[in-house]
Amino acid sequence: METILSLIENVEKVIIGKRPVIELVAVALLCRGHVLLEDVPGTGKTMLARAIAKSIAVDMKRLQCTSDLLPSDITGVSVYNQKTSDFEFRPGPVFTHLLLADEINRATPRAQSAYWNAWKNFMSALMALPTNCPSYLWYWLPKTRLIWPAPMRCLKPNWTAFSCA
Repeated sequence: METILSLIENVEKVIIGKRPVIELVAVALLCRGHVLLEDVPGTGKTMLARAIAKSIAVDMKRLQCTSDLLPSDITGVSVYNQKTSDFEFRPGPVFTHLLLADEINRATPRAQSAYWNAWKNFMSALMALPTNCPSYLWYWLPKTRLIWPAPMRCLKPNWTAFSCA
């Protein structure tokens, strides 16, 4: 309990006035759950994720979802190296401890599907060679609340898996 209170107090040094949100995120972290935050731009969602990652000393990557995002931009890709005459795997952002996929509602259904596949399976299978993600994989999804309709609809069946939404 003291460790969680210490985490919350540490994050509150960076994010001021959002203790209820920080507490919910801490609970999701304890439960190994995932977080969906929906808010207007500029309210500190990315900074909150960075503060949590630094507080628990894990790697964090941010993925900005756009309409031209491809599945390989998320999972990674095998690239042919002419010098070694072999393929080299270049991992995508899912190979981290904390992944912040910002504005997931802007990604195409194909990109969302690749994201959900990696999220659900904790692994990415490229060219039939499974590569395990880190053991403390935790997904964080800020979904920007838009005044106008989002360009892509989010895949609804997947939203039930979040600890905090």
